[in-house]
Amino acid sequence: MNKISFPKGSLKFKKLKPTTPVAQLNFKDWFKRKLYAKNMEHLYPHEAKQLLPQDVHQAIVNNQIHLKNFRKELSKIPSNGFNNSYEITFKHPKWSSIIGDITVKSNKQDLKGTLEIVLNEFRYRKQNHRNFRHRQKTTHIKSLITDLTYEISGGVIYMPHIKEGVFLKFVKDQERKIVFSPKIPKESDQKYVGIELEFLCPIDKEALGNKLYDAGLGRYITLVEDHSIKCSHGIYPRDCEEHRDIEFAHELCIIAKENEYNDIVSKACSVLNKEKATVNKSCGMHVHIDCRVRDPEKVYQNLISSQGILLRMNPKSRIEKFAKKNIERDFEYAKTQGGNRGGNIDEGRYYAINAKAYNKHKTIEVRAHAGTVEFKKITNWISILLSIGSSAERYARNFNSINTFCKRYGIKEDMQAYIQERVDKFQIKIEGDTEVVPEAERGVA
Repeated sequence: MNKISFPKGSLKFKKLKPTTPVAQLNFKDWFKRKLYAKNMEHLYPHEAKQLLPQDVHQAIVNNQIHLKNFRKELSKIPSNGFNNSYEITFKHPKWSSIIGDITVKSNKQDLKGTLEIVLNEFRYRKQNHRNFRHRQKTTHIKSLITDLTYEISGGVIYMPHIKEGVFLKFVKDQERKIVFSPKIPKESDQKYVGIELEFLCPIDKEALGNKLYDAGLGRYITLVEDHSIKCSHGIYPRDCEEHRDIEFAHELCIIAKENEYNDIVSKACSVLNKEKATVNKSCGMHVHIDCRVRDPEKVYQNLISSQGILLRMNPKSRIEKFAKKNIERDFEYAKTQGGNRGGNIDEGRYYAINAKAYNKHKTIEVRAHAGTVEFKKITNWISILLSIGSSAERYARNFNSINTFCKRYGIKEDMQAYIQERVDKFQIKIEGDTEVVPEAERGVA
């Protein structure tokens, strides 16, 4: 294995407190008792002990019991009296201001293995920065006797200030491709939220992408075709003779900082509503909670505890197929196998709380919400999920009461009223011996 090297002074080591409590032992008393036992054994062999008075014989037995208990407590002390757990913080003199510090907690005694983890994380962050940073370039155009200055981000030309000109229009058309390129969070120390909106629209991917780009959303969105969305005939629109040229299935992925998503979602919804975007029961809304700077296991547990309330806020058809109820509480199992220990592993992500997303995106995905392109419904749902994801407490019991749920997560009264409104909207009523499904049960939000 190659030698691992770091800049001088970039590593800080901190010993962690022992995880096992160390017994407080009286070694002076132990020494006296051991000496007493040795002397009594020398003076009174086994046969002679039987002739000693009862109180003296009992004192010898009690002394042996004390010595046995002392040895048990002594065995609880960690090896050599030291704790092998430590915390390493890596602060690169050049890159820390850009990609942040890297802190690793480890129980490994192999220091080299731990430093490899630090090194791999540093390389990963640095590469991401290089892929998505904004770099300014200048090209000299001889025919125009001028210099053209532009920026490049993720390999795409970015020129928001250019408005007119034939050549510049060509450059702008190239830049529009940013709408279709994948996005990832750029700042490692910031909390982001990912939103996936599934919908149908009368215009195709290229035309809708141009509309979204003109709204200034190129840096925050990725527009793709979604083959899971069906038309009213139950098939993909492109395969339907009636809807082939008048209905197109889209998925709009938004990545934004948690303190900026309101404005971005507002602009996106404005474009979608203007272009007459619609949803049906094959559409859904997925939200990814950023767990890079959160405890993912705690976020998962709190979402599971809140699952009853979240599912009641959405139509039954959504839960039966695309966002089944999670049974599994073990996060380690759920993120590799799925939300139900007895379920189909291949369908592991089709649960209301998708822990498998953590393996790829370092997020936990909530798939429970039905399809919508309404700003209020989208932002209210995100606000509720972020209240759960940002809670300092871990809740292991399921919430059944909306009032208790809102109180524990600090959700305000107006949002509590919205939650109650949603639950009432999707409640199935019984009239006589017949179930009456409300209109909202069509499968949309």
